[in-house]
Amino acid sequence: MYKEREFVYRRAERRGAGGAAAFPIVLPGGARVDADRRRAAERRQDARLLGLELFEDIPAAIIQELLATCPVREFLHDTVVLAVGEPNQHIFVLLSGKLRVHLDAVDSSNVITIEPGGCIGELSLIDGKPVSAFVVAEPASRVLVIRQEHFWSRILPHPGVAQNLLRVLAERMRKNNDDLVEGIKQQLVLEHIQKELATAREIQGSMLPTRLSTPEGHAAVEVFAAMKPAREVGGDLYDYFQMPDGRFCFLVGDVSDKGMAAALFMARTVDIVRVVTRLLRNPDGSTCGPDQIIATVNQELSQNNASCMFVTMFFGMIDPARAELNYCNAGHNTPYRVSKSRGVAVLDGAKGLPLGVKRDSAYRAHAVALDRNDLLFVFSDGITEAAAGDGSFFGEHRLETLLRESQAAGPAEIVNEIVTAVSGFVGDASPSDDITVLSVRIGPAPPAG
Repeated sequence: MYKEREFVYRRAERRGAGGAAAFPIVLPGGARVDADRRRAAERRQDARLLGLELFEDIPAAIIQELLATCPVREFLHDTVVLAVGEPNQHIFVLLSGKLRVHLDAVDSSNVITIEPGGCIGELSLIDGKPVSAFVVAEPASRVLVIRQEHFWSRILPHPGVAQNLLRVLAERMRKNNDDLVEGIKQQLVLEHIQKELATAREIQGSMLPTRLSTPEGHAAVEVFAAMKPAREVGGDLYDYFQMPDGRFCFLVGDVSDKGMAAALFMARTVDIVRVVTRLLRNPDGSTCGPDQIIATVNQELSQNNASCMFVTMFFGMIDPARAELNYCNAGHNTPYRVSKSRGVAVLDGAKGLPLGVKRDSAYRAHAVALDRNDLLFVFSDGITEAAAGDGSFFGEHRLETLLRESQAAGPAEIVNEIVTAVSGFVGDASPSDDITVLSVRIGPAPPAG
């Protein structure tokens, strides 16, 4: 844990065995020095070269004599010098390296740093009480160890040491108080930020739909979605709603950034999609197709986009009565179609640019006839790119295998099973991206009449 050796004042060693220069001195060339011509302040400067706060302004020769029997410990790796609750009979003076004082736990981030020249252990030595903090020496730190009886009988009675000790304690208390006040301020700021983030997360969650109301006389649509932000708030988005003519609209998107900025862009995107879908009309008054809707949303998001953020999106419109899906993909992950008769397959169709990149981007719509009870599974790349601790990804293969094994399940069951599987795969690793999934299935056609 450490190596121990005797304390040696090397500067004094070079002047002579006794620690002081022997006069007269004959210099190279024949010059003769009969006495030490330095002023008292210059001689005291030798003590400062040691950098020991306790012995400031005390002649170096006296320091050498006082500390001759004190060992020096050199720590080879992080070692606990003092632990909370244990008795202490030493003062430790740091000669080089660094000591960390942890007020609550040995590995906490609440740390006070002791620099070379500083000392520890003096409080418990003075009041006789157990140690009240953990002290850890960093590798290659050198610590002078002064025994209790040596300190009281030989060092403290020397004029100037008591005054230096009081000054050291006063400076440390003042610094600790300043650090404590600053820590309280930072804690209050952190609590305020956390409170605002929690509120933002609640607001973001309230923007997402929780249930679907199917107009009377239309085929039932079953839908379920889930979103797990990697941070307090996320940049993924999903939405679904039904038009007055019975068509069911749904979308999943992924904003290019994370955190609060992405959450604000997400909120703006959801609002624009809803407004454009409900208000944009063809010349004959009919609802526009998904390509027209997405192109208009892209134009809106490209304006006033100083942050140059963008969002990938899959937007679909299902006509439940005709069992037909029309969709447009703006650079998003390709969804899966899960069918009892056709198995698991990706939806065909070219992808356009993400929204917000280029104002005049063109988009194409695609149409596919669905079988009754077909299920559509739409997701963000937080699913396939979820990383385990060893760096491996969840990937498309695992996702497709789970979808095949869950063909008979409904939207809610499939979403929950896959989210659970991804969480189990990642384990204790920190999430690298938001996770969003949406599953929708149309039921049998409504009875005629």
